[in-house]
Amino acid sequence: MAEQGEKTGTAEGAGGGGRRAEDRHGGPGHTVVLAVALALPAVKVAWTVGGGHSAWEVFLVLQPSNWIDIPIGMMLTNPLLAAVFAVVVSRVVLGWFAARGAVPRGRGWAAQARLVALSLAAPLAIGTLMAVFYGGWWGLGTGLVLLGLRYGVLAAYRTGRGALVSAEQAVALLLTVVVLPLTALTAALDGQSWAPVLRCTVDTGDGGSRQRLVELGRQGQGVYGWSTDSHAVVTGVACSADEDRAVRDPWWRQV
Repeated sequence: MAEQGEKTGTAEGAGGGGRRAEDRHGGPGHTVVLAVALALPAVKVAWTVGGGHSAWEVFLVLQPSNWIDIPIGMMLTNPLLAAVFAVVVSRVVLGWFAARGAVPRGRGWAAQARLVALSLAAPLAIGTLMAVFYGGWWGLGTGLVLLGLRYGVLAAYRTGRGALVSAEQAVALLLTVVVLPLTALTAALDGQSWAPVLRCTVDTGDGGSRQRLVELGRQGQGVYGWSTDSHAVVTGVACSADEDRAVRDPWWRQV
């Protein structure tokens, strides 16, 4: 009887078969994360350099294998985007594993140790990274949100539905389908460079001139990048860092 009660208290026994099936496919977060990851580089580059031929030239120089540098650069300079993306991805991964039986259901010390590890490992790791890159408050806030969501997922698969589980699902859905896309789109259209901005000497054919370059890569002792002055990919030397990462005005100032 006790075993039967425990089984009916799980997410599946409490009418959560739909949730389990959804988590097996990554849930709604799976689709949103993929859409953001695929669309973000294109939108960011297109708006920042002016779209059309300019964006095409940048992508040809970067090559597909280096496109990952764009969202990474955006998240390194945008703590909110990094925090939301980390929380959503962690929630998707935990749900995927939970739907495949990764959540321990026993009451022994081994099961409890695994449960604690599942609850704390990701919040501690991601919170620490956020604190290192963006400061202690970002680390603490991200870790706590992540801990709450993970606890809700684990509660759903161990004890079934309840107020905590419903709250976790509502928060996860809000972060996934509203906050993440809006945050990503705002970061893509803010006109800030995704890469370091440098001031380099560029040979224009009539002598060298100092130009601002969005760094795309390094070759020998020079840097090749998108010139905000020439509106083309150029090679520069004798470069120095420019603290101002703004390349053009944000989209919302031009509409």
